[in-house]
Amino acid sequence: MFEDLNNRKRNPFPKRLQWEFDDNAHGTVDWLNTIKLDTVKKIKVSHKPINFEIIKWLKLDDNDNVVAIDANKKAFDFPRQSGRIVADYQDNVFAITTSKIASFSIYISPEMVDLSKPVKVIVNNVLVFEKSIGFNEAFMINQWNANMDRLQLWINYINITVD
Repeated sequence: MFEDLNNRKRNPFPKRLQWEFDDNAHGTVDWLNTIKLDTVKKIKVSHKPINFEIIKWLKLDDNDNVVAIDANKKAFDFPRQSGRIVADYQDNVFAITTSKIASFSIYISPEMVDLSKPVKVIVNNVLVFEKSIGFNEAFMINQWNANMDRLQLWINYINITVD
């Protein structure tokens, strides 16, 4: 197990992220941060909650034998609605698809974009941001103090509100 852990290499800047969550407390994944839900919005066709029916339930009887009993219930009990965000970046362009998302931030690293060129953000097929990004010293220091992550250094961020 330890050999496997030592051989794994973390990718601090994945080019594709997919995140689904049902609580704003869990609205952060790698370079997507402070993702906020809007569960009043209409669900996108591509956003289908994953769940399935359980017909038989396996349990142990008094003699520790496995027996199947009839069950008619869902595998997961999700009382809250979830939101979903799928994001890719390449050549200074962030292409993002959302469902039931109100807003989010994209954290920027020089490892992800060419700072000499403008950064574009396309959300649900609409260009919502196109500007050059520089260094935000206060943000950089805040992020370093919060995470002290030597591999995943953030220099700035872009706030996006989804219409």
